[in-house]
Amino acid sequence: MKAILFDVDGVFLSEERCFDVSAITVAELLSSPDFLNCDIDIHFDGNLTENDINKIRRNVFNNDRILNQLKSLGLNSNWDMLFIVFSIHLIDKAKQLKPSLRDQLLDELLFTKETLKEIAKDLTDKTINYSLPYDVIASFRNGKDAIYEDLEVYAKNQLELNNTSLFKLKSALWTLAKDIYQEWYLGQSLYEEIEQKKPRSTFKKGFIFQEILLRPEAEIQQLLHDLNAAGYQLAVATGRPRTETIVPFK
Repeated sequence: MKAILFDVDGVFLSEERCFDVSAITVAELLSSPDFLNCDIDIHFDGNLTENDINKIRRNVFNNDRILNQLKSLGLNSNWDMLFIVFSIHLIDKAKQLKPSLRDQLLDELLFTKETLKEIAKDLTDKTINYSLPYDVIASFRNGKDAIYEDLEVYAKNQLELNNTSLFKLKSALWTLAKDIYQEWYLGQSLYEEIEQKKPRSTFKKGFIFQEILLRPEAEIQQLLHDLNAAGYQLAVATGRPRTETIVPFK
């Protein structure tokens, strides 16, 4: 039996759109009045242009230096990448809070979707130092587990926190960041169907419908047709969830 097993990202589809969505998610968490309400000159609605998207990504990932830095440390999940970057900005901003308020608002057990909005009320300096994550991550060790451990150490040292579980993988903050990413990527309807959650906004159309093919569609179809005609069995193996594979293929 002759068979060919295909991956999806980097084979059929570019990963660039997922990195765009990661950057957009960080920017929304930083700038939206529903979250930290910091100074970013982009208004989030359903009409982000490609220029807006490129600008956001350049800023958030520091011309992709941060993105490449995290990849080099072995972090490949978009959810984890955006969480690490946003967490470093959040830690920087939380230094403005009084210690007692800091302990309360950054307590993982008390954290809700309103917490970032509460933090924003006490911020006097709302400027964003986009290069900060690059400088902080430069001291992190290789590997996903080590990166998360180092993030907690950084939070403890910067904020004098005893409880740093808010900055753990799968924490309430991590889940909020992941959900916002999924809203942007899937769009309102698919998000509600797949995640079984009510979306926080109604203007997100879904970047899943704007995936970037690595070759023209006709060339890919011809390749698959020719391989099939030559007797090859064809299959796809990917870390993507089923819907996030099927929809772009359609």
